[in-house]
Order: sequence, then C-alpha cells, then structure tokens
Amino acid sequence: MMDDKGKLNICNLRGPAIVFALFTLIVVFPARAEPGDFLDNISKLEINNPPASGAASGESVSSKQNNDSPDKKTPQKQDVVRKKSHQNKTESTINALRKQNAELSAAAKAAEKKRAETTRELSAQIATLKAQSEQRVQKESGETAAVSALSKKNAELAAAAEAAQKKLDETTRSLTAQIAALTAQRAQNESGQTTALDALSKKNAELAAAVEAAQKKLDETTRTLSVQIAALKTQKEQSENLQKSTIDTLTGKNLELRAAAESAQKKQDETTRALSAQIAALNKQRVEREGQQ
Repeated sequence: MMDDKGKLNICNLRGPAIVFALFTLIVVFPARAEPGDFLDNISKLEINNPPASGAASGESVSSKQNNDSPDKKTPQKQDVVRKKSHQNKTESTINALRKQNAELSAAAKAAEKKRAETTRELSAQIATLKAQSEQRVQKESGETAAVSALSKKNAELAAAAEAAQKKLDETTRSLTAQIAALTAQRAQNESGQTTALDALSKKNAELAAAVEAAQKKLDETTRTLSVQIAALKTQKEQSENLQKSTIDTLTGKNLELRAAAESAQKKQDETTRALSAQIAALNKQRVEREGQQ
C-alpha cells in the first residue's frame, strides 16, 4: 500500500469495494436514527485533501534544477511527474469516496422512511386489536354470567397487545442506542487516524457490520410481532366463536324451557277439565240422590 518513498499507493486501496458493500447492505436496512445524528454524520463524512506535498516538492525540485547539472534534470522531472500522478489519483479516489458517501446518505434516508412505514403499519394493527378488544368489553358488559369469560379473554388480548407495543419500543430504543454508540465510536476513531483514507475504509467496514447486525435484529423483531399479531387475531376469532356458541346454547335452552312450560300448561288444562267434569258428575249424582229422598 506504501511505495519506497512513503507515499500512499491508491491503486492498492480496497476502499471503493468496501463502500460498495456497505451501500448494498444499507439499502435494505430500515435504520432508525434521530435527525441530525446518524444520517447527518454520514452526509458530513468528508475527507480533507492531503497536503499538496507533491506540488511543494515540485517547486523545491524546480528551484534546485537551476543549480544542478544538466545530467540530473531528467530524473528529477520524472520524480515530479510521478508524485503529481500519485496526487491526482489520491484526489480522484477521495472525490469518488465523497460521492459514494452522498449516495449512502440518500440510501440511509430511504431506509429510514421504509422503517417508519413498517412501524406505523404494525402500530396501526396493534391499535386496531386494542379497539376491537375495548368494543367487545363494552358490548359484553350487559351479557349474562355465561359470557363473563369473554371479558377476561379480551383483557388478556389487550395486555398482549400492550406487551408487543412495549417490546417494539424497547427494540427501537436499543437500535437507536447502538447506532449512537457506533457514531460516537466513529468520531473517536477518526480523531486518532493518521490519514483520511484509512479512517474511511475502517469506518465503512464497521458500518457494514453494524448494518448487518441491526438488519438481522429488526427482521427477528418483525417476525416476533407478526407471530404475536397472528396469535391475537386467532384468539379474537376463538372468542367470537365461543360467544356465538354460548348464545346459541342459551337460546336452545330457552326454547326447551318454553316448550316444557307449554306442555306443562297444556297438561294442567287437561287435568283441570277432567277434575271439573268429575266434580260436575258428582254434583249431579248428589242432586239426584237428594231428589229421590
């Protein structure tokens, strides 16, 4: 990476490849960062041009060329041209890295927007489940004792939804803290670097690893929340089916009681008529006996 004169050999740098890998990873990562923190630090990541040592050296060589013999002028000119070429390559690489940093900033903003949309969708689903649970509690407050179990189930659903929301908030805070720590670590590392190109290459590798880890953690969180939401929906359907089954059972029982009551009433009417007929016959016999006496 360094030639015999201690100058930076740009041809051997792998910084562009590392930056490209970082760009590929960060596009699919819905990173969460506060405004002015992660995204601004990436957009502000610039590398100062190295001092134009080649130009100064060229002037020094030019001043010495007037005092040297004609035989030494040709090697000195070649040295100046070589140093100038190295400087041009260095500036070209720095400009390319700055452009790639700008692209990374745009990609990070797009990823942040996507993450925000995903969070809003999950929050909306959780809010919908909470609202449905509250509506069921209000509706079932006037039901009989047989439906009281549904109220308890709805409370459990609400608690599960709140737990899922709390876990999502904790994960978001954890990711934000990790990104802030990486940003602070980058600032500390850059302050002790000797060259801007070495600092950028090292930081790009760290950012790539952080992006991969954060993406993996976000995927796991999304899967967990999706499973919880599916479970809540299943529990809601089961609760609705249980309520419907209970109401159907009570309705059937009422119909049976009504039929039994009608049958008992009918039997009572028949018994009353039979007794009335017997009493009338007895009264008639009594009257006839009295008439004979």
